[in-house]
This record gives sequence, C-alpha cells and structure tokens, in this order.
Amino acid sequence: PVVLGLFSAMALATCAGLPKPQRVAVSIETAYQNTGIALAVTLSLGSEGRAAAIVPLVYGGYEAVCFGAYAIFAWYIGWTLSPPDESLWVIMYKSYQDQID
Repeated sequence: PVVLGLFSAMALATCAGLPKPQRVAVSIETAYQNTGIALAVTLSLGSEGRAAAIVPLVYGGYEAVCFGAYAIFAWYIGWTLSPPDESLWVIMYKSYQDQID
C-alpha cells in the first residue's frame, strides 16, 4: 500500500500542476499511515493486543524504509528544494524552505 499510495499521490499532484518539490511532499503526506495510533490501540487490548503489536511495528519499519528511499531518490533527481549536488549529510540538517516562491 505504501508504494501504491506514493505513486498514486504523485500522479494526482502532477495532474494538479504542482511544482516537483510540492509533489514529493504531497505524495509522502498522503501515503503516510500513522502506525503510532495502531500501536496504541493494540497495546490497549491486553495480552492479545501485545501479541498483535508486531504488525504496526513491522509496517512502520517498512514505511520508514520506503519513504526514506523515495525521499533520497527525489532529492537525487532534483525534485526537492535541496540541491542535488549538495552532500546528503548537509541536506539532512540544513533548511531550504526559504527557496519557496
């Protein structure tokens, strides 16, 4: 569902005519599932819920890997506000929000 959500949202954002950095942001925001809520619910269900808590934990890890890879790829091809020729470690802590028109 994560990958399908990312690409579906990217297609819709492209059809809406959004600039590339906004397409990336919209696709991540719309595809993200709040696994924290699912984890809280499962843990509140007692021992059965604790056994089921592995599902949101694993899915959250899957999401983190997919979104991380997608964000790095989008940066690499120049679809983010961060310049693609900048070091990955620099863009992790530097803000580029002042480049928004």
